[in-house]
Amino acid sequence: PLVALDILFPVLGVIFANLGYGWIVPFLPLYYKQTFGIPVTTVGILYSAGSMGYAVLSPFTGRLSDRYGPHLLGCAGAILASISYISLSFQNPIISCIGCVCFPLSTSFMIPPGTAAVMRSVSERTPSVVGLATGIVNSLSSFGEFAGPLFGAILAEKSGFMTAIRCYAILVAGFGVLYTSVFLCRIR
Repeated sequence: PLVALDILFPVLGVIFANLGYGWIVPFLPLYYKQTFGIPVTTVGILYSAGSMGYAVLSPFTGRLSDRYGPHLLGCAGAILASISYISLSFQNPIISCIGCVCFPLSTSFMIPPGTAAVMRSVSERTPSVVGLATGIVNSLSSFGEFAGPLFGAILAEKSGFMTAIRCYAILVAGFGVLYTSVFLCRIR
């Protein structure tokens, strides 16, 4: 097959993680300022805490991926991401801010395991193209980063930021359900 099932969902996890980042982050400071009166600096600190958590957690999730494979972590990441994005859409500033800190953490369950799955698969099948595979994964990651702001901005402009957040939460939840269903069927 063109794309092996063992890497399809991990790669989609990388795309979804970056899509969500681009969908939400560019508008987050303005949203918190307008909705809750939270200073933009505070939003930056909250998001930075989540990003720092991503940086610290990623080596551990990468190692867990080495031990247990990428699928368990990818499913957990998609579910955590959907819960985080749903939390962002609450009108309660505390719950929303918890989502702001948690959604970068959810990406550590999708990006390192997804990237490792591709590298492992390619190095086993065609070791001479590991560099090419790395470039492709980075391109797909960038696709999420440029498509996210585009779709997020269009939805936010047409329907409001809350709707944009909720649409992404539904999208990533659907991915999480599909990924988990396929993963559970494969381990039977």
